[in-house]
Amino acid sequence: MASSKMQALSRTEKQYYVPKSASSPPYPVGFRDIVWLVVVILCLVGSRVSSWDPLQLPWAVRPTQRECNISIKQPSISDANILSFKVQEKPRPSAIIPVVPGSERLFRSSVPKALTFCEVKVAYYHKGHNETINVQIALPLDGWNGRFMGTGGGGWSAGFFGESLYSPMDRGFAAAATDAGHQRRQPATVDKDWAFTHGKPNLHSLQDFASTALRDMTEIGQQVASDFYQEPVRYSYWGGCSTGGRQGLMLAQQYPTLYDGILAPAPALNFDLLLTFMYYPQLVMNQMRQYPNQCELRAIQTAFIKACDGQDGLVDGIISAPDRCAFDAHAVVGKDIFCEETNTTIPVSLAAAQVANATYTGPLGAFNTPLYYGLAAGAPFNTVANTVALPQEGHSLAGAGAGRPTGLDEEWMRIFLLKNLSYDIGSLSLAEFNELGFTAMKEYGSIISTLNPDLSTFASLGHKMITWHGLQDGIIPHKSTEAYYRAVKAVRPDVEDFFRYYEAPGVMHCFGGDGPYPGNIHTGGGRALDSLIDWVENGVAPETLLAASSENGPDGEPLYTRPLCPWPRVAKYIGGDPRSPGSFQCDDGF
Repeated sequence: MASSKMQALSRTEKQYYVPKSASSPPYPVGFRDIVWLVVVILCLVGSRVSSWDPLQLPWAVRPTQRECNISIKQPSISDANILSFKVQEKPRPSAIIPVVPGSERLFRSSVPKALTFCEVKVAYYHKGHNETINVQIALPLDGWNGRFMGTGGGGWSAGFFGESLYSPMDRGFAAAATDAGHQRRQPATVDKDWAFTHGKPNLHSLQDFASTALRDMTEIGQQVASDFYQEPVRYSYWGGCSTGGRQGLMLAQQYPTLYDGILAPAPALNFDLLLTFMYYPQLVMNQMRQYPNQCELRAIQTAFIKACDGQDGLVDGIISAPDRCAFDAHAVVGKDIFCEETNTTIPVSLAAAQVANATYTGPLGAFNTPLYYGLAAGAPFNTVANTVALPQEGHSLAGAGAGRPTGLDEEWMRIFLLKNLSYDIGSLSLAEFNELGFTAMKEYGSIISTLNPDLSTFASLGHKMITWHGLQDGIIPHKSTEAYYRAVKAVRPDVEDFFRYYEAPGVMHCFGGDGPYPGNIHTGGGRALDSLIDWVENGVAPETLLAASSENGPDGEPLYTRPLCPWPRVAKYIGGDPRSPGSFQCDDGF
């Protein structure tokens, strides 16, 4: 899309807030302008096509040094009133505490530009509703690249403040997040006062969480950034995984004018059914009254990987073709394993095999009719099939412990489906559980399922979206994302012109695992965000998505890189060094 920059600028009046003074320079033309012009010319002369970086375009980084004070104009919000508007110049912390334990490398920025930044906090409420929704915006004082980034949340958190905004800000973005009125930092928990009022689910709060607050945050963030820098935002991007991925797809479906580019990995699509049927492995254990130890389930996972690893033509400890995997967990029953949790040797139990197979198959209704998707073969069990087992020396621990649900599923069912905060979820029968799935779809599908396949408006505006999903995701089945992409393609056969989906073998939920990581909005792994920017601003469609190993070598670089291909094509090994991306090519199958 060679003229995408001009197209974006022509959309400015209807899409972005433009301050009245934006037509004139924010400072008089003089020596500083001449110096900057010289810098631009030197950058252009010295640049090489082979080392082109879409985040380092000469026009993209401005020598801004703005005043961070209350003179920033308060934004206007559709059908809402502002409760408070706070502006503060803050130092950017040198160390980042990640939102998700274990994700330190992914949240650590390699280009900490903004030593100080302008933090804007906006609290507001929708007219006629007793609520407080908070939006936080991080504005780099120096080196703004002309771009805005909306950032997503995870679980029941609509967004993360503070550290989650630093990585995009370090790369020159003005970044924003919202809590959608749900002020909980732990993604697995729900504030019952937010979700359940006057003896029933609060549908307005759920609507805020599902979509409305995302629109509000974007409009607020774009207005504040435009006023602060005294020029319109050139390009707006969305980035988020899991709930953040679902939010990105919701924005493309419901508010298609707001973002030029959307990066939406591992989206929590079918949110209503996902949170319901996420409980299925726990239900299976409850029905059997047996709770296998996690060491048994890890042994089964390892057996699946060993049995199905080579079906893609390369033995590398990763299952790249889970649909081909016909291994049955019952083959591991009776095998003696050393159990780390109990420091004893035990045999793998029949109960463990049944739980594993149920997790990979997914919930079944009458006549074994599939009700929802299972996890891919080789995915870990320690989230949806988690247990707490009691040590018993010398034999299997099945039946000796208890299940440990995610919390996402239990609270969803109690609050929104059963409408009874004290209901014992563990007492559900299979028939009752299956009925809850229909209740979820009927009552909440239109609010939060995020399954509208018609992205025609998004496409007609020239906007682009990249979604990827790890095949070792232990929380959200990748088949859900695949099914949605199929649905979009049925409506728009030209889907690859504006929306591409990639599957990432060996990658767990949003990050982690032994497979090459495509990257998110945070530094680390591959270059998904760079590819999106190149597509939006230069019309270069990502024929492959470069993914990188989660481990770095002594030089600080990834141990290996590997291409991911747009689904349904796959990266087929053609020989040579498996650590080199040149050893793979996109093919219709393995």
